[in-house]
Amino acid sequence: MHTDTVVDLAAQLARIEMTSLEVVDLGGGVYRIEAVATNHGRLPSHTKMAVRARSRLPVRLELVTGDGVEMVTGQPVTSGETLAAQTGTLKGEWLARVSRGATVTVRVVSENAGRDEKTLTVSNGGSR
Repeated sequence: MHTDTVVDLAAQLARIEMTSLEVVDLGGGVYRIEAVATNHGRLPSHTKMAVRARSRLPVRLELVTGDGVEMVTGQPVTSGETLAAQTGTLKGEWLARVSRGATVTVRVVSENAGRDEKTLTVSNGGSR
């Protein structure tokens, strides 16, 4: 009875996942890092009231630097106020100097819709 309703509602909540991470070699040890996170839940990551009141932190894509990964341009964090239900995406792009064999990690963080990350190891010519 009530349990079924609660379980059904929980299944509809926002669910943020990293859907792609690409690392493209631009030459000279510089790589373009492109990441996309998507909300696969049936509800948005933030309600309209939460966005209006700014009561929640925005959804963030974070490039993890260090250990052979150094930013060339941009900020390590890209953010979006909310991700729409089922199709909402957040895209981030960075240029970074990456040592061969280093790992590139991008994580998506949401205060109320979870977190996820993807990691790629850079070899000759980049990774896809």
